[in-house]
Amino acid sequence: MILISWVIVGTLYYFFIYDSISNNIVMAVAVGVVLLLLPAIAIFLFYKWNLSRGGFFLRLEHRQWLARMVIHGRMYNSVTVKRSSGTTSVTKEKIVYFPKIYYQYSKGLINLRFPLDLQQHQDRFLKMKEALEHAFYSDCIGMVEERGYVLYKLLYDPSKRRKDVSEI
Repeated sequence: MILISWVIVGTLYYFFIYDSISNNIVMAVAVGVVLLLLPAIAIFLFYKWNLSRGGFFLRLEHRQWLARMVIHGRMYNSVTVKRSSGTTSVTKEKIVYFPKIYYQYSKGLINLRFPLDLQQHQDRFLKMKEALEHAFYSDCIGMVEERGYVLYKLLYDPSKRRKDVSEI
């Protein structure tokens, strides 16, 4: 996003502003730097605002956490494949099974579905309540075992959603 904004601002700067101040190089460079920093600052502030409001970037970050949890916890099945071409042989790890984890975020409520498909990591998926609460900074308000899945319902950022004494 920053690259696209820099191209647009740089093009507008070159065609509309640079010709009028090209005699003073210091002024031209200073205006150019300021015009390139403004979109970067605006995009950074939009990113932080979006994270705090539960927007796209927050949901993307949550999905990245889930993927890292599966990869670093080795909650997938893999086989070692040996390939040889000529005189060299290369050994690679091929993922045979990667669990299908479903993520849904709506109005401060996170629903996570982990598979119960009799794979070797099923027991770990059943005991993830506390780890998910700490990782997502949330409170688990329910754990439901559905057909083939276990559903964790998490209330995201409970300190923001607490009711005041006057509301009760």
